[in-house]
Amino acid sequence: MKALVLSGGGSKGAYQVGALMWLLRERDHEYQIISGTSVGALNGAWLAQYGPGKGAEAALALQNLWHEIDNDKIWQKWYWGLLGPLPAFMPKWLGGKQSVYSTKPLRELVTKKLRPKAIRDSGKLLRVGAVSLTTGKSRVWTEKDVADMAKAVLASSAFPMFFEPVRVGSELYTDHGVRETTPIEQAIMAGATEIDVITTGPAKVIGKFDNRANGLALVQRTLDAMNAEIETWDRKAAELLNALVDLGQAPPHVRKVTITTLDPNAAKKSLGDPLDFNPRQIRANINRGYEDASKLWK
Repeated sequence: MKALVLSGGGSKGAYQVGALMWLLRERDHEYQIISGTSVGALNGAWLAQYGPGKGAEAALALQNLWHEIDNDKIWQKWYWGLLGPLPAFMPKWLGGKQSVYSTKPLRELVTKKLRPKAIRDSGKLLRVGAVSLTTGKSRVWTEKDVADMAKAVLASSAFPMFFEPVRVGSELYTDHGVRETTPIEQAIMAGATEIDVITTGPAKVIGKFDNRANGLALVQRTLDAMNAEIETWDRKAAELLNALVDLGQAPPHVRKVTITTLDPNAAKKSLGDPLDFNPRQIRANINRGYEDASKLWK
């Protein structure tokens, strides 16, 4: 089976949209498995609403969704921004919050537009992961989890510290990128033998950094470094599974896989701030993803 794996990256997920416009509309790629983390979970869930032969329709619907997005559709400041990021550091009894921003707009967007029953009925296998803050363990939802799918996508997209964690049942969840930025292993365990991976950044930190930057910029840079390291190990895990298949020590249902990965060209500038959903930057990244995909998958 062929799988599509989509990494995290916040607003950089627009790059994936452009690449998918090329793959699904121009090249008619068909995927039986979709595995996504963070914004990749959001993009993947949107695609999984459409069954076989509807890739072009799915890609266009995803692009239209992103063309509607701006910062106000994703997050908002607590208390009308009067306290800046302070609510995230205040005690609860003083009105403190669990994140720098409220993600009420994103919750409303996903709850209103995502169709979990369509995902269940599409015939696609979907894998969406998040990390439990309650237990520290990963959890993966599938296309069968209709009741929790919207919450699962939101949980996977809960950018640590900046976006609100999401309660599912009795547990509180955050971005799966904490444990797995590029969920290749989930696709393999679902039965994939051929995988196309679309990341939102090379497995290293790129771009200039101002040493005089404020605390929030420092946190973002630190998260970039952590994500780069996690992504490196995600890829090595896939290589290890292939090695175990060669040695005859892999689980019975796991087969050796071929992996094609699209990374943003490291020679170019970064795709931008992952928390800035500026429409102009979104369109630029969609175009860049389309261009890069057209060179890799000719």
